[in-house]
Amino acid sequence: MSETAVKKPGIGNFLKEVYEQWNDVSPFRLAAIISYYAILSLPGLLVILVKIAGAVYGEKAIRGNISGEVSSMIGQEAATQMQTLLINASQNDSTGVFATIIGAVTLLFGATGVFFHMKISLNITWGLPSGENMGIKKVIKDRLLSLAMVLLAGALLAISIAASSAVGVVGYLASFLPISGSEAVAIRIAGIVLSLITDTVLFAMLYRVLPDARIKWQDTLTGAFLTAILFEIGKVLIGFYIATSNPASAYGAAGSVILILIWVSYTSIIIFFGAAFTKVYTERYGSGIKPRKI
Repeated sequence: MSETAVKKPGIGNFLKEVYEQWNDVSPFRLAAIISYYAILSLPGLLVILVKIAGAVYGEKAIRGNISGEVSSMIGQEAATQMQTLLINASQNDSTGVFATIIGAVTLLFGATGVFFHMKISLNITWGLPSGENMGIKKVIKDRLLSLAMVLLAGALLAISIAASSAVGVVGYLASFLPISGSEAVAIRIAGIVLSLITDTVLFAMLYRVLPDARIKWQDTLTGAFLTAILFEIGKVLIGFYIATSNPASAYGAAGSVILILIWVSYTSIIIFFGAAFTKVYTERYGSGIKPRKI
C-alpha cells in the first residue's frame, strides 16, 4: 500500500486497511518461521520461566501450573511433552566451570531465539529495516532485548499465577456461601479481566520493546488490548478445534509437537494482526511509528 495513499474515514475502511497491511507481510509465512524457532527455543525458555516464577512459588508448583495451562489449551499429550522437555532441559550433567558456562550460554541463546525472530518479523510488519544484516553489536543488543522479554514473561507469569490464585480462592470460598448467580458470574468475569490485563501488558511490552521503533505507550496499549482479546478468544476456539478434530492424530509420536506448532502459529498470526492494527491506528489517530536510531 502506498504511504501517500489517502486514508478514507469509516470503520470499514479502517479494518480493510488493517487487513491489507497484515496480509501484505505474508503473516502465515512469518508465523511458520516463529513456530520453528519456538520449538528450538522451548527447552531453554521453559527452564528460565520456571526458575523466575519458581523463586516465588516453587519450581514444582510452576511446572504443574504450566502443564495445566497447556493441557487446557492444546491437550494433555502436548502438556506431557512440555513436561518432558522441561525435565530434560533442567538436567545438568556438565562437569567443570567451563562446561557449566557453555551450557548456560547455550540455554540463554536458545531461549531468546523466538523473541529475536519475532523482533525481525515485527520490524517487517511495521515497514522497518528487518535488521537481519546488521553487525555483531546490533545482534548482541537484539539478543539482550530478547532476554529482557524472557525475564519479563517470567515475572508476568508469577504475577498472573498470583492473580489467578486469588480469584480461585475467592471462588472456592464463595462455594460455601449462599451467593447469587450474578455474583458467581462476577467472579468468572474477574478471572477473565485479570487474564486480559496480563495479556495486554505482555503484548504491549512486545510491541514497545522488540521492534526498532519509537511509539507512544497509549498507541501501543490500544493494539495490545485488541491482541489480548483476540488471543483469549483464540484460546477457546483452538482448544475446541483440537479437541474435536484431533489434527495431530495422523502424525503419531510427533503429534504433540505438531499441536505446539499449531498453537504457536495461531498466536503469531494474532500478534502480527495486532501489530498491523497498531500501525494503522497510530497513523490515523496517534503519533505514528518512527524508526528508532540503531
